Amino acid sequence: MKKPQLPPPFLSNLFLIFLFIFQASVLMAQKPSIPNAPAIAAPNNTPPTLTYAQQAEFFLGPLDKSQIPTGILYDAVFTASDLDLYSDTGTLPATNSLHFFQAYNEMYNATFQKQGLKTPNELENQIDNFHPDPVYHHPLGIMQYRFSQLRDDAVSANLIRVQDGQYYDVVGRPSSPYTTTTSFLVSPLFVENTKLYSGRHYFYVDSRFVLSNTGLSVNSIQSVSINYNGTVTTQSAGTPMQVDIQASDQEQTLTLTVTLTNGTSYVEPVIIPWFDPNYVPTSCDGGTKITVQGDWFDGGYGTGGYAAEGTAYILCRSKLLRTAASQANRLFRWI
Repeated sequence: MKKPQLPPPFLSNLFLIFLFIFQASVLMAQKPSIPNAPAIAAPNNTPPTLTYAQQAEFFLGPLDKSQIPTGILYDAVFTASDLDLYSDTGTLPATNSLHFFQAYNEMYNATFQKQGLKTPNELENQIDNFHPDPVYHHPLGIMQYRFSQLRDDAVSANLIRVQDGQYYDVVGRPSSPYTTTTSFLVSPLFVENTKLYSGRHYFYVDSRFVLSNTGLSVNSIQSVSINYNGTVTTQSAGTPMQVDIQASDQEQTLTLTVTLTNGTSYVEPVIIPWFDPNYVPTSCDGGTKITVQGDWFDGGYGTGGYAAEGTAYILCRSKLLRTAASQANRLFRWI
């Protein structure tokens, strides 16, 4: 399946992340061990390895999910998109097409009751098949989600207790251990490997790409405008916004403003893909590659050992993507 295009790297507050494109069907990645976690069978008594989701399920499993006010617990997923930072009205942090897609993945997987939700694969297919000319025609993704997180003082305030490495509700606690955040994102959604060639581009507000658990819909949106190099284009009567974009070998930004019928406005800068036929990737944006190998296992056949291999491309990103260390520290902070 294809993913929306990753735009060029930011130039400040850089840190390394690894995007793994695994070319084998099986991978057992190395993860921190969990105290008192249930045993998982492995050949030759090899220590079990668990994914982040499995670790989170172990830590959070005993909690009464009906007491989570939004039905979404952001701590239950690897929160690479920092969606909790996109919670203010006015001007929001920068986003991009890949960041939007990642954020929706997180909201979907952090939701306990998924019936009726669009799956990430369905969203991906709708982006891929939105228009026969994906180079110049792009849907706008608009997302508003209300989600919960564990309070940093949940244990010290005696709202959550820790027992054998797992989290439990405290009976009769004086207040909720959860905070509630409402996030907002808006971004054009680009098909994989789409570069913005010079010319007139069309941006559409389409109900299929308005994603929300707050009741937000196309009817809730009063207006959407795009500012490109000082020229502002505003949606009118449901017609697509037309923006004349000049291709560049430099990072470019569209500034999108969404005003809701309740008078709330969100302003968000969006980094867009560039096109330069002479562009050569540098070590900071995919030019450096390393080979990654997973832990071996025998696949249940009893003989031999198999280890998946893949290629990791090193990219420099800003706070659009949270580091693995900071995320692990948050989930494991009371263990």
